[in-house]
Amino acid sequence: SKEKRFAFDQAFGPEVGTQQLFEATMKNLIASVLQGYNGTVFAYGSTGAGKTFTMIGNQQEPGIMLRTVDAIFAGAKGQPAFSIICSFVEVYNEHLRDLGSKDGSDGILDLRED
Repeated sequence: SKEKRFAFDQAFGPEVGTQQLFEATMKNLIASVLQGYNGTVFAYGSTGAGKTFTMIGNQQEPGIMLRTVDAIFAGAKGQPAFSIICSFVEVYNEHLRDLGSKDGSDGILDLRED
C-alpha cells in the first residue's frame, strides 16, 4: 500500500473562540463561494475535542456553521439573482448524518459507490 500524507491548513488550541476560528478559516472560502466556487469545511479530531461546539456553538457563541450561513447571505444580499445550496453532514462511526434534516428523522444518509 502507498503511504498517504495529509497536510493541515491550521491547528487551533482550546483557548481559541469560534469568532477567531471563523475569521481564520472561513473568510476567504466565503469570498470564493460568493464568486461561484464550491466550498467544503472539514472538522477533524478525537471524540470530546470540541468539534460539535466549534461547528454549532450556542446562543452566546455561535459556531462556524451559523457564522458561515450569515456571512453567505449577507454577501448575497443585493445580488440580482443568487442560488444558495448548503449541506451540513456529520461522519461518525462510518455513518453519515444530515445535520440539516428537517423531516424529523435522525437524518442518516446512505453511502453509495456509483
